[in-house]
Amino acid sequence: MPEEHDSTQHWDSVYEEQAPKNVPADDEIGLAALAHFGGIDGSRLLDLGCGTGEYTRFFAARGVA
Repeated sequence: MPEEHDSTQHWDSVYEEQAPKNVPADDEIGLAALAHFGGIDGSRLLDLGCGTGEYTRFFAARGVA
């Protein structure tokens, strides 16, 4: 059986190579998503295909868990 992959170590190395960028507060994609979803404060979000998590962080800063 192959060794278990240490996901923490993997993602630490990914972020060392390419740190996530901050999405600006006036980002048109982020603002369009906010308008589409409506009230998101306290909501939960599953960000599939999130890359390094820029938009995950954008929504977390606006109250999404």
